[in-house]
Amino acid sequence: MTPARRTTHTCYALAAALSVSAAYLATHHWLYALPAVTAATVFLSVADCYRIEDRRIRARHEQALLAALADEQLPPADARRQLDDGCCDRWWTSAGAEHDRTCRTIARRSAA
Repeated sequence: MTPARRTTHTCYALAAALSVSAAYLATHHWLYALPAVTAATVFLSVADCYRIEDRRIRARHEQALLAALADEQLPPADARRQLDDGCCDRWWTSAGAEHDRTCRTIARRSAA
């Protein structure tokens, strides 16, 4: 649970308690309920702001987790360097097994 989510739940609980007290105070006189209703409204707006912040935190956490999983699936650094230094398209798509006829790095054999 993120701190923003904890704050959201606390604000919702306080708003609920203030709503109940406003309902009770309204039985005596409706003006007595106004401060409690106002405070409950403030707590609900604060809870909404923190709920949005909690969603942002969770989205950043999920993006970081997906990036970490993607990094685990990458080939080792030396294999990446070899792939980055590839010479031709066919070599690239065949994972280094074949070369194009026009590739400049093929060791040419003479017919003699």
